[in-house]
Amino acid sequence: MSPSLESDLKKMFDLQTRELGLSDPPESNVVRLTANSSRRNSSLRLRSSVAAAMVLLLGGGATLWAMSARGDAPSTNRSGRLLVPTDPPLLVLDAPSWELTGFNDFDPSVSGDRATTFIDPSKGVAGPRVTVVVSDGRGSTALPVEEQAVTIGVAPGRLYVDGDDTLVHWTQPDGLTLEAFGRFVGPDDLVAVASAISVDGNGFAAATGPLPANLVAMTGRDAELMRRSVEYSWAGRDGRVLQVSLNPVGQVFACCGGGPGGRRIEFQGFEAMAYADQGTFTLTQQRGFWALKIQGYASPESPGATSYAGLDEFVSAANLVHETNTEAWSRSLPADIVLRSDRATVVAELNVWPMPAGIPAVTVPDDGLTARRGELASHIAHKAACAWSAELATAVSAANIAASTTAAQTLVQLAAWSEIADVPDVIQGTDGALTEVGQVRRSAEAVQPFVTSGPEVVGLDRIPLAEIQSTLICAR
Repeated sequence: MSPSLESDLKKMFDLQTRELGLSDPPESNVVRLTANSSRRNSSLRLRSSVAAAMVLLLGGGATLWAMSARGDAPSTNRSGRLLVPTDPPLLVLDAPSWELTGFNDFDPSVSGDRATTFIDPSKGVAGPRVTVVVSDGRGSTALPVEEQAVTIGVAPGRLYVDGDDTLVHWTQPDGLTLEAFGRFVGPDDLVAVASAISVDGNGFAAATGPLPANLVAMTGRDAELMRRSVEYSWAGRDGRVLQVSLNPVGQVFACCGGGPGGRRIEFQGFEAMAYADQGTFTLTQQRGFWALKIQGYASPESPGATSYAGLDEFVSAANLVHETNTEAWSRSLPADIVLRSDRATVVAELNVWPMPAGIPAVTVPDDGLTARRGELASHIAHKAACAWSAELATAVSAANIAASTTAAQTLVQLAAWSEIADVPDVIQGTDGALTEVGQVRRSAEAVQPFVTSGPEVVGLDRIPLAEIQSTLICAR
C-alpha cells in the first residue's frame, strides 16, 4: 500500500529544507489528469484536506508543517506577476509499460472540514494569509513549540507560534471547533482575525468586520481552487510506482523543500528539488499556483521489485509524466472514472431501482472525492438492498406472501446487476471483510431458495432474516 500523505509529510518534517524560487506558471490552465488503464485500485484515496496539507497527525495530536525558509513572503513569480489561482496543469503518463492505479480530484470541504482562506489581494495567495478551518472537533492540533493561552471572543483558545507560522485553536460555545492557520501573519493579528470570525449558514468561516493586515476572504472560483487537491498514481510493469500530487502553493506552508543529499535540478523547464529517503525518491516543484510532488518507490504489492537505483533513474522515470491538452487527456481517461462535475448525472442514470412504498429514492452523498462508476453503483445497490431487506422482514412478520416474494426477488436482482459485476465481494487487504456488494450478494444467496422454489416449498419461516440483517450493514 502506498505511503499516505500524512506519513510522507511526517518523514519530511525533520529534514532541513529550502523553499524554491517561484517560476512562471505553465500555459495550461485546464483541470484534468490522465490515465492509461481502468484497473481498479483505491490506494490513492489519500483524502488530503486543507488541514491535512498543513497539519501532520503525530500520534494523538498534530504538528504544523512549517518547513519553509524564513524571510519575506514570496508573493510574485520571477516575472513579477502576482501569483493568482489557476486550474491545475493537465498531466499524462503515456508510456506503454505504465498504467493508472489511482486517481482523485478532491475537494475536502464538500463533506469534511470547511476551510476559508483570507489573503491580502495586493500580495496574492503566497503572501500573508490565514486559513480558518471549521471542524467537528474530532482532532486536536499542536505545534512542536510552547502554547499560549488566549481568548477568542468569549472562548478560551490556544496559540502556537513557530517563526512565520502561527496557529490558534478554539471551541465556540455552540461546540464547533475552529483553527486559524497563519502564514506571515503575527500572533496578535492572528488572534484578531480569529476574534472577528463567525460561522455562516454553510459551515464556513466568515468575517464579521474588517480584518487586520488588509486580509479579505477568497471567494468564488479562487476559493474553490484553494481547497483543491489532485492525486494520482501509476504502476510500472517492473513493480515500481510513481505517485503524484498537486496542491495549491498557498494551501501548504512550504512548497518545494528537499532532504539530505538532495539537489536542485531543472525539470521540464522549471526548477525542482530531488532527493531520496529510505528507498523513496521525491521530486518537488512549484508550477505557478501549484505545488507538484512526484514520488517513486517499489510497490510493496510486487514481490521482488526494487526501488530506483538513484536520483538520475528516478528523475528519468518522473519525466514520463508531462503536461498535455484536454483532448488527449479525455481520450486516455478510464471509462469508469466519474468526475465530480458528472457525479449527479451518473448517479441519476444509475438510480434505476424501485423502492418499497413510502421509501424515497436512493441518494449518494457527495464526499468530495472522484469516484468510479462501479463504486457509485455499489452504494446504490447496497442502500436499495437495505430498504428491501427491511421490507422483507416486515412482510414476513405480516405473513404477506406477495410482498415477501417481491422483496426477495428484488434482492436477487440487485445482486445480479451488471453495473456491479466487477466489484469484488471482499475488501482487499482485510481478513474477509465484505464490500457493500459482497453484503448484497450474501443476502441474495440467503433468499435464493425461497425465490427459486417458491413459498409453497420454502415457507416464510425458512427465510433467514437474522442472517440477512447481520450481513447487511445498514444505517439504522
